[in-house]
Amino acid sequence: LPAPNGYTPCTFTAPETGIYAVVFTGPSGANSDDEPTVSGLLDPLPADFGPLQRTSVTAWDVTVRNGAIDQPGRLFAYYYAGNTGDGGRPISGEALVVTDTGFRYRVRFDGDPFGFVFYVNQLGFQNSDGTPLYRNLMADPTITGREQNQLRELQGGVRLLPPEYPIFLANPDPLVLNALSIPIEAIAPEISTLAFNGPTSTPETSIDEGGSFSFTTTQPGAYYVVVSRDGVNFDPTEPSNRVLRGVAGAAGPVNVPWNGRDNTGAPFPVGNFLASAAIQGGEVHFPFLDVENNVDGGPEVELINPPDTSGDGVGDCPPWNGGCFGTFYDDRGYRSAEGTLVGTAINGPLCLGDAANPRGFGNPPLINASDRLLGFDSRTNQRAFGFTVPANPSSICLPDGGFGDKKGLDLWTYYPSNVLQTPLRIVNPTAVTLRRFTAGLENGQPVVRWETGVEIGAQGFHILRSSSGDLSDAVRLTATLIPARGSASQGAAYRWTDASAQPGKNYSYWLEEHEVGGATNVYGPAQAAAAPVEQVYRVNLPLVMR
Repeated sequence: LPAPNGYTPCTFTAPETGIYAVVFTGPSGANSDDEPTVSGLLDPLPADFGPLQRTSVTAWDVTVRNGAIDQPGRLFAYYYAGNTGDGGRPISGEALVVTDTGFRYRVRFDGDPFGFVFYVNQLGFQNSDGTPLYRNLMADPTITGREQNQLRELQGGVRLLPPEYPIFLANPDPLVLNALSIPIEAIAPEISTLAFNGPTSTPETSIDEGGSFSFTTTQPGAYYVVVSRDGVNFDPTEPSNRVLRGVAGAAGPVNVPWNGRDNTGAPFPVGNFLASAAIQGGEVHFPFLDVENNVDGGPEVELINPPDTSGDGVGDCPPWNGGCFGTFYDDRGYRSAEGTLVGTAINGPLCLGDAANPRGFGNPPLINASDRLLGFDSRTNQRAFGFTVPANPSSICLPDGGFGDKKGLDLWTYYPSNVLQTPLRIVNPTAVTLRRFTAGLENGQPVVRWETGVEIGAQGFHILRSSSGDLSDAVRLTATLIPARGSASQGAAYRWTDASAQPGKNYSYWLEEHEVGGATNVYGPAQAAAAPVEQVYRVNLPLVMR
């Protein structure tokens, strides 16, 4: 029915059960990018309903009904785009977000974005190597104007990720969640069997050799592994630590390779270390794209259906600062995976002198990052930024611009799994790191192959052979050393044919490595049978000292 002093609603009767899209377009049509010229007033002017709307819609309303009965919680969107008509006009609102694993968050915001898009996804922004970034985006300073505001080009090869989770304006109807294959209840993730495996399939590796971490997860999601330099500080952004991030696509085993280096790219030293790992369940990111100012802080994010992890029938908030209101942010500079410095320095300001973020109007003083392990209470104004007046300068990092101007600022939270720790040990490398040593038949003759990863002070190799399988009666087959071709930074591949082998016999071979200083190391055995069978030893070869 028409509303007094309102409009006559359009009605559509769904012919069958399902999910339907409702689309509003402005006067410019669906394929235009014309920016609107509207007042942004809560009580719109007559001109706000004319051609100057262009791509915008000044007011809209959708109500889902079953007969005459309203059906709240049926309407959702994956993003909301808006324009306040000018800067210096904060908007206030509330929305409900549901993740694909059933975690529900209430979001209350009160900021000054001017033109904006509100959306939510699992991982926020993406680093240049495809891993989650957990930092901010900055527009390319070499471009100007509209393209810079719209973040068309970004520094460091990092990327925006698209909207992912539905946004409701009322508590979601369970029928909608079922239709979207979203669980009604949230379940906390768990991991088990965390271990480090070095090249010898033990928790030991050598300098700059690395290895891999393995664990098992009960549900998919982003994970982290932090190798701590001192066994106490597990800050993932600490330069002397190493954070390894990724996404488990499904429940089950996860393997995470590590090259043995810290966050700066330097090798971990000799010593004993601890690594921790966890899965980040129910993870949500709220990207702010070119939002200029946010002088009151926020948005306030609340987990409204925490899982019952204690079994007492009551949901348990995560252990963050602020509990169910805890969130994270990191507004500091960083080096992207491709090697580009984004900001002024690693863990320094994004703009020189924290330009456009004077914090002269607020309290507490400027804090460029939340606690990396415990987050911050999103009900506070800790992350307030920018000015109380409109600020939209012509280029990035100008002092008279809002801190969020021409940037993508990430805000996120998640529900952690249990955190496990595992030890690992780093030792000095031997003269030769042997990656592979094999013996097999080729054209009826035994062929010995080996591959090194590192060669430190290696002079060359001899081949030893035994028909009994015992090193004690092995004989040297090579009259002169096979020269070493590797170095301290890279290894080499070798091949040697045993032309003296007798048909029908099984042989065992050893590799005798000679160092420049006179020391000798023996690796093996690798076996070549009379039949074409190859036995492979990968890295975990016995080492015999002579």
